[in-house]
Amino acid sequence: MSSAENIIDEIAVQLNQYFSQEESRKFYSLLKEAEKTSLDPIRLSAENEAQINKKIESGSNIRDQIDRLLTFAETRVKDDDKIKLYLSIVQLLINYCEFEQAQDITEEIIDKIHDNSILKAEAYLLNSKIFWNQGIWDKSTHLCKKSYTIFTRLNNDEGMAKCENMLGTIFGERGDIEKAEKHFLKGLDYIKYTKNYSLKAMFNSNLGIIANILGKFSEAKTYYVSSLNYYSKLNEPKNVARLNHNVGMLYSKQEQYEIAIKYFNESINLSLEKGYLSNCAISFIGKSYAYSQLGEQALSEKFAEKAFEIAYKINDRLSIADVYRIKGVIYKNLQNNELSEEFFENSIRLNTDFDNNSNIAETSLELSDLYDNSTENIKRDVLMNEVKKYYRKIRAEEILDKIENKDRESRK
Repeated sequence: MSSAENIIDEIAVQLNQYFSQEESRKFYSLLKEAEKTSLDPIRLSAENEAQINKKIESGSNIRDQIDRLLTFAETRVKDDDKIKLYLSIVQLLINYCEFEQAQDITEEIIDKIHDNSILKAEAYLLNSKIFWNQGIWDKSTHLCKKSYTIFTRLNNDEGMAKCENMLGTIFGERGDIEKAEKHFLKGLDYIKYTKNYSLKAMFNSNLGIIANILGKFSEAKTYYVSSLNYYSKLNEPKNVARLNHNVGMLYSKQEQYEIAIKYFNESINLSLEKGYLSNCAISFIGKSYAYSQLGEQALSEKFAEKAFEIAYKINDRLSIADVYRIKGVIYKNLQNNELSEEFFENSIRLNTDFDNNSNIAETSLELSDLYDNSTENIKRDVLMNEVKKYYRKIRAEEILDKIENKDRESRK
C-alpha cells in the first residue's frame, strides 16, 4: 500500500468523527478515485515520454553550490562588487525557484546597505519578486513601492520601469486587468528612448498576456511578435521559454490546440534543459488542458500530474490550483460529475486564498458548465452571474459576448 493510500485511510477515520456515514463514504470514494495515477494505459510519443519521465532534481545541490560561492567571495571581492554579485546570485536563485535562500541573501544585502542607493533599490525589488512568486501580494507590493521610492529619488527611469512591471504583474495575477495594463504601459513609456531590449521585450510580452485575457487575440499577437524581435537580440532562454508559453496560451484561447501544444513543447523542452521549473509547471498545465480539449483525457492527466509534481516541489500554489482546474475539466469530459466538482471547488478555494479573481472566474465558468448538465440550476445561475460580473468589470467584451451567447443557448 502506498503512503498516499495510508493517508486516505487515516483521513477516513477523521471523517467519521465529523460527518455522517453517507457523507464520509462519499468523500472517501472521491479521494480513492482521485488517487488513481492514470485513467487508461496509453502509449506515449518519444517527446511526451521524455517530458513526463524527466526526473526533477532536488534543490539541495544548487543551494550547496551557492553557499560555496558566497564563502569564496566573502574575502575576495570588494563590498560594492560583492553586493552586485549577491544580487545576481539572488536572480539566479529566483530563476531556479530557490526562494528561501534568495530571501535570506536579499535581506542580508538590505541590512548591509545603509544609504538609499540603486543597489538597495534593486535588493528591495528582488525581494518583492520573491514574495510575488509565492503569491504573497501585500508584502510584494510593499517592497516594490520601497524600491520605487528610491529609484524615483534617483531619477532612474529603468528602475522605475522595472517597478511598474512588478506592480503590473501583481495586479495581473490578482485579476485586476485594468490596473495591470496601466502599470505596464507606464513602465514601457519610461524606457521608450532606451536600448534596454530585455525590459522592452518583457513589457510587450506582459501586454500580450493582458490582451489575450481580454480576448484581443490580434493585439496579443502583435505584442508577442514585438517581444520576440527584442529577444532575438539577447541571450535569455528563460524569457524566450516563457514567451513560447504565452504564445501557446494565445492559440489555446483560440481553440487551436494542436498549434498551442507545439509552443508549449518549445517552452517545456527549453525549460527542462535549463532547469526552469516555474516555466515547466505552467506549460505542462497548458499542454494538459490542450489535450483535454482534444479528447485525450488519459494523456491530459499525465501532464497534469507532472505539473502537480513540479508545482508542489517549488510551492507554487497558484499552479496547484490550476492543476485542480484541469483535473476538473478531465473528469467533466469523462462525465464523472462528482469528482469534477470536487476538483473545481478545490481550485476556487485556493484561488480565493490568493485573491486571484481571473482564475476564479475561469474555474467558475467551467463549474457552471458542469451544473448546466445537471439539476443544479440555482448554483449554475449564481456562478454564471459572478463570471459575467468579473468579465464586465475588466471590459472583456469579446469573452463576455461569447459567454452570454452560450448562456442563452443553454436556456433554450
